Amino acid sequence: ALDTNTGDVSLFFPEEDWTLSPKLSGYKEINSANLTAPTHFGCDFFQATTYTGTGTAIASGGLTVSNGAFSPALVWIKNRDAADDHALYDTQRGVTKQIESNTQTIESTEAEGLTSFTSPSTGFTVGNLAQINTSSEGLIAWQWKAGTAFSGDGSGGAEGTVASSGVVAASGHFSIFKFVANSGSAYTVKHGLSAAPEFFVVKHSGTSGSAWVAYAKHAASDAETDYLLLDGTGAAVDDATVWNDTAPDANVISIGTNSTINNGTNAMIGYAWRSVPGVCKVGSYEANNNSDGPYICLGFKPAFTLTKPVDVSGAWMILDNAREPTNPVQKRVFPSSNGAEDIDGDQMDFYADGFKLRKSGGHNGSGTYIYIAMADIAS
Repeated sequence: ALDTNTGDVSLFFPEEDWTLSPKLSGYKEINSANLTAPTHFGCDFFQATTYTGTGTAIASGGLTVSNGAFSPALVWIKNRDAADDHALYDTQRGVTKQIESNTQTIESTEAEGLTSFTSPSTGFTVGNLAQINTSSEGLIAWQWKAGTAFSGDGSGGAEGTVASSGVVAASGHFSIFKFVANSGSAYTVKHGLSAAPEFFVVKHSGTSGSAWVAYAKHAASDAETDYLLLDGTGAAVDDATVWNDTAPDANVISIGTNSTINNGTNAMIGYAWRSVPGVCKVGSYEANNNSDGPYICLGFKPAFTLTKPVDVSGAWMILDNAREPTNPVQKRVFPSSNGAEDIDGDQMDFYADGFKLRKSGGHNGSGTYIYIAMADIAS
């Protein structure tokens, strides 16, 4: 550190003074090799995979897509080239059971949809359903790993007041849980994470006209009174009856009496995330609507980002490093829209420990944005 008001200063750093070995025993050189390795690695729990459709039916072997890392518990697929609905499959509802992030339609059974999470052991297999395997069209699949089973017996407290079951990632950053709604009465559900989730979304999987209702800790100081819709673009809505005016804790989430989320004894599915170093970061940032946008430090290089403005209406947007392995990252997909992949200028740069907003509007309009980021860290 140097401070001077007048005159010239010359600094000389002879190379031999930087060998360190004869100096200060017990200290290490400042370099990445001497950093403490994270307990878990992002690429072991999340993969974004691009593939080209073949139109091959299951009877003819279908199309096998390998991510090279693991058997996924959640697969979220979008056709990049066409206006097809998103398609989500998870191990808790089972193969061929499809729901769509951009619609409120009932879960459908697609014989030519995703038919295997374990063939091969590092990917999944799909049939010739147009949404996920149109010949010669480009697709993207975002995949999360979660394999440790858990259940809540519905006895109350940490077990929830309704029975639930699911799977959680070994790193504790992501879980899938299913349960049956409590016929309009408030209740709690075990989510499976070892700490309170920072973002989760739940949906009636067996009822048409059912919204994707999302909780985001960083959307407001009183997030337990606010909700967002994954299948919509609206700002956060202030309503204490959705989450029963109760923040999630290390064991359960609370469901209130609002019919948007609690409408009869319906089958429900939920996905939850929380921040874990080296794997996942959930947070928020303040946009400045400027080409020199904010820099968001994550502690890792992102492989995936999901963002949404919460103060004003605006789209959910997904970027990833599979579709764009080099900066700028600008090919957007919108969870609430069936539209094809959109390219809109220099949206974002992915750096070694975070991301930088590079354009006004889009991911950097005005007000507060929430985000989920998955890490691009390999063991």
